[in-house]
Amino acid sequence: MAVNTVSTALNMAATTTETLGTSVAGNEAIGSAAGNNTVVHNGYNFTKILDAGSTPPGTQVSAFAQALTAGTATIDLTSLPTTNGQTGFDMTGQKVQVLMVKAPSSNANVITIADGAANGYGGFGASFLIELQPGQQALLYGNDATPDVGGAAKNWDITGTGAQVMEFHIVAG
Repeated sequence: MAVNTVSTALNMAATTTETLGTSVAGNEAIGSAAGNNTVVHNGYNFTKILDAGSTPPGTQVSAFAQALTAGTATIDLTSLPTTNGQTGFDMTGQKVQVLMVKAPSSNANVITIADGAANGYGGFGASFLIELQPGQQALLYGNDATPDVGGAAKNWDITGTGAQVMEFHIVAG
């Protein structure tokens, strides 16, 4: 049986060019030529490749759309869908290295992901909660600082309205 390998190119960037109304004296100290009134803000941009040999590792992936039933759903990190549509991706003993979530623009209103009420996984803080309006998305990088998934720490609860959808891309290692 062939073994899948995973390589994730994580790019977190927001590059903004700001044109100042006038030249700012001392701009040379931040990389602009004398008299230049343009500043590019990109100092927090980040690129990382996560795979089996990287630190932190990225060894498994689950990407799926979760539809709500009567406005709720639970994501069990010990039983996630695999790329071929099967259930069986078990993150037990691994950390969430990357979490990308998206609320499709077709959703009617806000959809929320939070620590599960039972066996909650607070990988991004004890009171982890993200609320997304239709069309919004969020990208979080765990950088090996999230806790291991296990029996008492494995669930996220999704709440919204009716059969809304939240799209997930989870990388573990």
